[in-house]
Amino acid sequence: MVAPFINRIMTQREMFEKSFQRPSNYFKLSAQRQWEIDDDLGILDWEGQHGDEVYSDEDILRFKNHYDMPRGKPLAQYKEENGYTDI
Repeated sequence: MVAPFINRIMTQREMFEKSFQRPSNYFKLSAQRQWEIDDDLGILDWEGQHGDEVYSDEDILRFKNHYDMPRGKPLAQYKEENGYTDI
């Protein structure tokens, strides 16, 4: 007998990690397209920075790096300009 499929809800951390499968221009896309992407990834319920999950400075830097770090800018310069010099 095959075990029934259990539809498990992802944790906020799992959804955070899954968000890195979004395209790097995600925040420049229309709201409709963003919704479609998040629906496909299964992260429509992700609360992001407004949820209870505590994100480390490294997490925040990864997120910013994935989405809005200008290409060609040295990472050290980006960290300094955005308050991440203690990492």
